[in-house]
Amino acid sequence: KARNWLNGAVTLNPDIGDFWAHYYKFECQHGSKEQQEELLKRHSAAEPRHGEYWCTVSKAVSNAHDKPETLLKKCVLLMDQQSKARVENAA
Repeated sequence: KARNWLNGAVTLNPDIGDFWAHYYKFECQHGSKEQQEELLKRHSAAEPRHGEYWCTVSKAVSNAHDKPETLLKKCVLLMDQQSKARVENAA
């Protein structure tokens, strides 16, 4: 069900990089290598431009020459870091 929901999200709004990052994280945790590679291909073709985390990563000067796949992976890492920080602050 989660895969279907995430696939629908990136299909309806392919321009939102945060959706792609959530989907990629899900595939890394629960999908096969082939599913991850297919998602990376779809992501590169979509060329997302929006999203809170996506814009933070993609517009950073240090990431200016990174490939879309690298930006996606960095976006997932940033989401994880901020999620962990929120949990630590709540405790």
